[in-house]
Amino acid sequence: MRRTRKLASGAVIHSNVDSFLAARPRSGTHAIATGTEWLDILYKDRGADSTLVCFHSALTTRVQVIPSFSGIQVSEDLDFNLIALADPALACGDVDLAWFLGTRGMGPLTERLPTIVRHFLGDRKAILFGASGGGYAAVLFGQYFVDHCVVAVNPRLDLTTSPLPDMTRYLKVAHSCKSAAALARAKSKFVPSPLKDLYSGGLSFDLHILQNANDGVYCRNQFEPFAKSLSEDPRFFPQLYNGAPGHSIIDGAFLREYLTHISL
Repeated sequence: MRRTRKLASGAVIHSNVDSFLAARPRSGTHAIATGTEWLDILYKDRGADSTLVCFHSALTTRVQVIPSFSGIQVSEDLDFNLIALADPALACGDVDLAWFLGTRGMGPLTERLPTIVRHFLGDRKAILFGASGGGYAAVLFGQYFVDHCVVAVNPRLDLTTSPLPDMTRYLKVAHSCKSAAALARAKSKFVPSPLKDLYSGGLSFDLHILQNANDGVYCRNQFEPFAKSLSEDPRFFPQLYNGAPGHSIIDGAFLREYLTHISL
């Protein structure tokens, strides 16, 4: 399903990244022209010391209009500032999840997004947050936020193992790949190695993973290999909890309590 991109009334439009960086961020929706595409971000400045930087997970078919932002309610409940990010790849066509890896017209998001987020952030503490595919993005981007914090809920941590993601769809839609050679080139440039390999030299940020012990597939194939690899890292804080069976949504009260605790 191809979704319709529609900005909220009063959205701030930036003609390029430099014009965005030259302006003082203010609360509201921001659309930043980046390469040949748009990066949409919702910013809420509540004057708090902590800022929740949210990466959304896969969108369902019920979401027919983008950008779609996550973290709005939890940040309001906790009185945190909010930087909610919309994956630009979802505006390219029929794709529900793209792990914030980037697009052909924008390039790798790891080369563009950290500078933009830091401009919103200023000198405040960041908590990068995401669940499932959004958790993958939060952990991936943690490397650019030294001494900040990442909280990932039931995250994907390896794009090469079970449950296998629909990587071919993402590469065809976001990168216009039409041949096996084009797919291989885009995959080599945009798709990282397993995150346990990326952080084999140690974490430069605090990483909290909240993993549902009753999500067997993600526990065995995503969480356990990563946790084993980083088991001696003093900045790694794994937390197993007993949630509903399968890849289910975390209890909201438990999540809010955890976020409050680590923000103190």
